[in-house]
Amino acid sequence: MRLFTRQLQPSPEMKERVTAVERIVGYDFVDKTLLEEALTHPSSCRPNSYQRLELLGDSALNHTVTKYLFRDSRKFNEEEITNRRKDTVSNPYLARIGARLGLYDYLVRHNTPDLDDQVAKFTEGVIKGKDMTGSPGYKVLADVVESVAAAVYIDLNYDLDKLMKIFKPLLDLEKSDSMMKTKESDSMLGYIASLLYTLGAKAYSVIISLLVFCLRGIILLVIVCVLTKLIDCFAK
Repeated sequence: MRLFTRQLQPSPEMKERVTAVERIVGYDFVDKTLLEEALTHPSSCRPNSYQRLELLGDSALNHTVTKYLFRDSRKFNEEEITNRRKDTVSNPYLARIGARLGLYDYLVRHNTPDLDDQVAKFTEGVIKGKDMTGSPGYKVLADVVESVAAAVYIDLNYDLDKLMKIFKPLLDLEKSDSMMKTKESDSMLGYIASLLYTLGAKAYSVIISLLVFCLRGIILLVIVCVLTKLIDCFAK
């Protein structure tokens, strides 16, 4: 049951932005002022920015993704859950989601030319499939995703299961899972390579030891032969 009995409309200047993001997220807000706040950058002259929502969204996404992974039929262990959650809700990953969804275009901000340029370059890199980890501008994109998630979460009366239903396709969890499998595969290949290298090093060490042993044997044999000949010579 929802807490709100009527739709709370956004301010007139935010109506188009809110409607556009509702379509992107695939959710029709009851209290649309929540989404208005989620789309307000701290640089704006508006009374409320997304900072409080960002904090809640970060926690909500962590919780709902953890819950989702815990319920997974594959029965992940603690380390697997931690690693998969980290890959799914990390700022770099959320920033790529925000870039693909184009959320920054609907963010109300004031006098942020440098930030606009950074986000544009980051988004272009993401679209081209480049690894933009650590690039400037990613943090604000992750913040917007978290803020929108918090707005949805509150509007759903803090229902994590419903939040996951809405954000599962947005977070592209199947792709995140595929990325994790690739990392695990790379890790396994690395382990195998390391093992082979270690075995190779050990084999090399054994071969060297055998060669040294044989060389010593040959030298000893030569010495014995020389001494034998010398003894024969002196005996004559």
